[in-house]
Amino acid sequence: IHLWRIGLQRSRTEIDAFGRLLSRSELDRSSGMRVKRHLRRFIVSHAMLRTLLGRYLDADPAGLEFSENAHGKPRLAGEHADSDLHFNMAHAHELAVVAICRGRPVGVDVERPRTDRDLDRIVHRFFAPGEIAEYDRLRRSRRVEAFFNAWTRKEAFIKAIGDGLRHPLDSFEVSLAPGDAARMLRVGDDPDEAARWMLQSFDPAPGYIGAVAVRARDCKIVLCRN
Repeated sequence: IHLWRIGLQRSRTEIDAFGRLLSRSELDRSSGMRVKRHLRRFIVSHAMLRTLLGRYLDADPAGLEFSENAHGKPRLAGEHADSDLHFNMAHAHELAVVAICRGRPVGVDVERPRTDRDLDRIVHRFFAPGEIAEYDRLRRSRRVEAFFNAWTRKEAFIKAIGDGLRHPLDSFEVSLAPGDAARMLRVGDDPDEAARWMLQSFDPAPGYIGAVAVRARDCKIVLCRN
């Protein structure tokens, strides 16, 4: 799995060039964005996704076509619909991460940990019982890191299976304690499914935390910087 880290702060010249890579539907989506930084981040992240995929496919980035599954997960369409190239993108603040993998659906998430939300309430309302118990055992000073460990791992898994956030967060369990390796602990009621998944956390940039998920045990993770 190649993980590409993309800075979203770019010059006006770069943004104008990136805008020429986007499709009509992407331009239509961006036209409704009234906050300039949101528009900039959208243009840069989607143009860079096209640029990266174009390199792997030896194709014109502007000519790539995409479709979405029933839950909004994008995939290659058109002449590349049968490609074994899978991808997923996440972004937070001024950073995007693109995961690219051959032969296996992949999910990635990136967050910038913050404390302006009631993390305890979110955990107790949405997380699985085992995760809640592990979270409550931690000292309060370690709970922010534990929350974002769990959140990014859960989000990466949900994006890998393509279900979107409609997938119940308490239907599967991940490790979350600071210092513990990222692991899938339970998936539904199948006692063997968790062992088929690989989870890995990574530090994409100072002040950010990320996680990637793939249904395989033999994938190598490579961090790349554009």
